Amino acid sequence: MQLQTKIKDEKLHRALFEITSLTSDFIALKDLYPKLHAIFSTLLDASNVGILLYDEGRQQLHYDYVVDIYDKETLGGATIPFGPGMCSYVIRERRPCLFTPQIVEEKLKSKEIPGVLGAQNFSTWIGAPLISANKVYGVIYVQSYTASLLYSQADLDILEFVASYVATAIEVTIRTAQLNEEQMRLAEQHHLLGAENQQLDIALKELHNTEQELIKKQKMLSLGSLVSNLASEVNQPINNCLESINHIEKLDRQFQSKFKAVQLTEESLISYVQDVQKVEVVLQQNLESAAQLINNFKKIAVDQSRNELRRVDLKSYLRDTINAIEQGVDLQGHKILLQCDNGMQITTNCSALTQVLKHLVANSIKHGFEKTVQGNINISIGRFHGNLIINYSDSGRGLNDHDLEHLFDPFFTSKKTSGTGLGTNLIYNLVTRSLLGKIEVKNLKVGGLAFCITFPVHLQY
Repeated sequence: MQLQTKIKDEKLHRALFEITSLTSDFIALKDLYPKLHAIFSTLLDASNVGILLYDEGRQQLHYDYVVDIYDKETLGGATIPFGPGMCSYVIRERRPCLFTPQIVEEKLKSKEIPGVLGAQNFSTWIGAPLISANKVYGVIYVQSYTASLLYSQADLDILEFVASYVATAIEVTIRTAQLNEEQMRLAEQHHLLGAENQQLDIALKELHNTEQELIKKQKMLSLGSLVSNLASEVNQPINNCLESINHIEKLDRQFQSKFKAVQLTEESLISYVQDVQKVEVVLQQNLESAAQLINNFKKIAVDQSRNELRRVDLKSYLRDTINAIEQGVDLQGHKILLQCDNGMQITTNCSALTQVLKHLVANSIKHGFEKTVQGNINISIGRFHGNLIINYSDSGRGLNDHDLEHLFDPFFTSKKTSGTGLGTNLIYNLVTRSLLGKIEVKNLKVGGLAFCITFPVHLQY
């Protein structure tokens, strides 16, 4: 008896070892099942065996493997609804079961088993759930059709023990197959994405080239429009100068005529000098106006090519810039207030940024604070997603809706009697072209204008 038990234990250990070894190399389920069948046939008579996989989502059982003298042809590869039959009962109970025709009859009467599938002429039937990691993968059963082979509780214990290893082998095989399938799918996606990325790279390069061409064309159009407007604006002071020169020539002719006719008196000489001086004043004013227009135009055109980039500590740089502005511009009692965190490093076109701030301050003093005794200019610095944000505001008079809409247009000025109208257009060009940013403006409810300037913290051309 002890020898038989020892032999039986050795067979069991050998069988379990062989089942475990099957999971070391991936094999398909259709190849796994016959090997498993051969192994546990060494432990008990498994002439009639079935392995069903459970699809919980669809509530179905699939006969993945059947070797049976009666049921193989009818059930092999079949899919049945979960519910009726002994296999469904084993899965619901999550425990191994031994059935005889008498036990099945009792279960049918008590409706614990709603119905029976397959051959009904069995003598004994044992089945165990395939459970791994608390998940039911299916059921394994063996059955006999003769009275000479009746399965016992000991056989059921062996089947239960083997079932846990079989479940693990099936789980590993299924998961490995799923993993391989996922890897193949990912490889295919990677291949497709690689091809799409190449196409996207080509498209992006073409888009970048097109964008650069459009920028060049836009610059030329903008410059052409600026030149056209400049010619129109400069034409007026030049014409005034020509008229002044013509008037001086007329005065000269009158003076020479009187001189030759010896009709020149002290009174006429004084009148001549005064008239010439008046014309000289008009001539000087118009020449200065034309010179200022041309100088501002040169700044707009030339500053586009000044692309020197510097890395600076922003707060120190802004303090130095504001100090320089305060020394170079008559603030007339107005104040500039700065809010900026310490240690903020930026890489930018400092020349362009300095000019933007100078023109903004000059614009506030000349236009915003025209009727303000003591105005405040607030400059606060923020940072968001790799962009620097400069909020510039003054406590001046603000603008009406029409003037606000056209503020950045070339030659637009809210003062019709003075100014070239190029200051804010210069600011716009410096921000959008030299700093590669954007600028927005609005009226404040409390009075004054607010500019929001955004550009990259680390600028690259």
